[in-house]
Amino acid sequence: MLRYIKLHGGDELIGEAADDSQEFDVKIELKHPWRMVPTPKGYATLPIPAKSLTVDTVCVLALGEVDADLEAAYMEHYGRLVRPPQDLVIPH
Repeated sequence: MLRYIKLHGGDELIGEAADDSQEFDVKIELKHPWRMVPTPKGYATLPIPAKSLTVDTVCVLALGEVDADLEAAYMEHYGRLVRPPQDLVIPH
């Protein structure tokens, strides 16, 4: 499951978290983590050069799921199946 994590220090991360992660876990492991960087036009994503990253939950300010567009970009980067946008119109 692709997760979004905002840390107390202000860093924003996304990555694949194990489906069995529970809210009471002390650590969250993100596989293939990316850092979200604010720009004048929105956010840019920067892959972190690590296979996985472990985050202590005491450092987490917010935790959630990512939107479909960001998930598609992430999956395309790692060569996985990408779903087309739901508002895609195919002419007849």
